[in-house]
Amino acid sequence: MPARVVPDNVPSAMYGFPLAPAGAALWQGAVARMRAGDLPGAVAEMGRMLELQPGFVPAMVQRALWLLSLDRYREARSLACAAAAALPRSPPLALETVRLLRRFEEVERIERVVHAVDWSGSDAGTHAALAAELAPIALYKDATRALDQAEALLPADDVRLLGMRATLKMVEGEAGTARHLLERLAAASISHAPRAQWLLSLQPADHEDAQRQIAAIERRLEAVPPGGEAEVHLAYALHNRLHGIGDYEASWAALVRACRVKRALLQYDASEQGEIFERLMALPRFTMASTSAARQGPIPVFVVGMHRSGTTLLERMLAGHRDVIDGGESYAVSAAIRHATDHYSVHTFDLAGARRLTDPGLDLGRVRRDVLEYMRWKARGHACVTEKLPSNFLHLGVLLAALPEARVLHMRRNAMDTCFSNLRTLFSIAAPYSYDQHELAEYYLGYRRLMDHWSALWPGRILDVKYECLVEDPDGQGERILEFCGLSRDGPMLGTDRKGGAVATASLADVRAGIQRNRGGVWRHYQRHLSPLSARLESDAR
Repeated sequence: MPARVVPDNVPSAMYGFPLAPAGAALWQGAVARMRAGDLPGAVAEMGRMLELQPGFVPAMVQRALWLLSLDRYREARSLACAAAAALPRSPPLALETVRLLRRFEEVERIERVVHAVDWSGSDAGTHAALAAELAPIALYKDATRALDQAEALLPADDVRLLGMRATLKMVEGEAGTARHLLERLAAASISHAPRAQWLLSLQPADHEDAQRQIAAIERRLEAVPPGGEAEVHLAYALHNRLHGIGDYEASWAALVRACRVKRALLQYDASEQGEIFERLMALPRFTMASTSAARQGPIPVFVVGMHRSGTTLLERMLAGHRDVIDGGESYAVSAAIRHATDHYSVHTFDLAGARRLTDPGLDLGRVRRDVLEYMRWKARGHACVTEKLPSNFLHLGVLLAALPEARVLHMRRNAMDTCFSNLRTLFSIAAPYSYDQHELAEYYLGYRRLMDHWSALWPGRILDVKYECLVEDPDGQGERILEFCGLSRDGPMLGTDRKGGAVATASLADVRAGIQRNRGGVWRHYQRHLSPLSARLESDAR
């Protein structure tokens, strides 16, 4: 990992921290070792530098980054937290600290660092970079403030930040404003247009407007270099718009193109994912972590399932209860398990992490402390807080043992509806299995077997909620859910028509419309093209 914090010529002070000559020599030695490929030597040299100057935050940040590259997660996290506790006042250093803390999902510490800094003298690039770090972790007010400051420093006709502004507006439910910004961006910027066209395609359009967008997308597709993200965004946009006007054959061709290009850009090993499922199912039932006599903090409710199974709808409905706050999607549970296994992965879970779950020294108490610390911060005084990252179903073997008080709501939706919705959704890196019908089917079947295993291993701890039943009988299902979560029924039931609140999932374009009973069976328009998917799902059912 290249040095990100230090200039080549080390001055007598760095980011406001005095640097002694001996410390400067150690710093330069560490950087030289890193550039020569000796990362362990660089880590050791930077450690000696911190022994000489223990509170030197730039060295803490740099050494933590290097430790993470060596998969020494706990040491790296400890240094990152120490750097955050020092509350660096220099905006550039604070920004690097924020970036580091994101590797550990330390959102509360990020918030403290951001609020401790006077950002007013920073340039537009620093403000924009800060906004880009804060928006994905749901610190929307701080992200919006940083974006405001960045835009104030740019010429009025500069469109580079319109995409970020539009995305924040979509998250906040201001679809009209987002649409205006995206149309402006698509017309003004060649480089930003593909993503803008894709985001526009997620919003409703009448037939005339859809035809106009289709023509614009097709022109751009002829001009973009093949095999890149621009082609992916445009092909998905074309699929969405053609689907919307009912041209299903052309829409399918666009989807095939989008999936083919996206899959080629990803590193995903289906056989490795299969081994992860097998290893998780082979885990013993862990002994439950001890809890204090008087439980402190909110009730954690985890909403799990496949992506596109209705988890966002369920969370929004549940958060209509006066005692519940919707926590959205985070990787807090993944981070807690990384901490316990001392292993870092950019994905929710990987094979090395699964292997380490069998280590005799696995500390469930550590998982418990980390998750509850995050939940207490996220709850903001509410009695119950949700966490709805769907892929947390992978962690239930650990999670149910570490948090005996946790409730788990498992959203189940028709297999073909779920899988086809995954296939036609452009994710970031969240669902690399979803761009190939065979890989998608195998992942879905692995998920279903694992959830059946967890339910058998932990009877009574997981409540299955069928999507189709939820949308047809929200009140009846609501009573089941509230009773399972230990929530009172003397106030309002679940919120079935909430318009406010932030939504940052793949459902952000339609979930504000409330319960929709006509979303099933979309795949039937493409049935003759989906035989690889349907045949595999049906063969397992037999």
